[in-house]
Amino acid sequence: MKAGVGVKLNLVILGGLLLLAALSSTAFFFLYRAALLDSMERNLETAAAAARAVLDPEVIPGLTVADATSPEYRADWRRLKYLEDQFGLAYLYVLRPAADPADGFIFVYDSGDKPEVLEPDDTYLQIYEEAPPELARSFSQNQMLFAEEYTD
Repeated sequence: MKAGVGVKLNLVILGGLLLLAALSSTAFFFLYRAALLDSMERNLETAAAAARAVLDPEVIPGLTVADATSPEYRADWRRLKYLEDQFGLAYLYVLRPAADPADGFIFVYDSGDKPEVLEPDDTYLQIYEEAPPELARSFSQNQMLFAEEYTD
């Protein structure tokens, strides 16, 4: 009978330890996740600031189809591609508001393109049709926008 009580006591203690381990690991997971997301947000803020420092904001509104093959455009694209690599980003896009606000935004730089090949790319000066409404709000209020993780 003493062995049965000892086994039961060991099972209760083991169950309590397992429950404690599960609860503490869950808590640590959520703390780690929050710290990781905060770190990613700071990394994106720094990448956005670096992209703004690399590009001349006076040039972006006036870019035309002919500029896509210019040495200046390719140099800017290479700088953005470098930033994409340095910050570990899958893509880096630069948008500008369309002339007609109903059209939303237009792609100006897309790190997935290859302007050094001198072929027309798929997105240059194309309207971003799936632009979320938060993007327009961030442009109008001059604020940073952090969306959910993008999956292609």
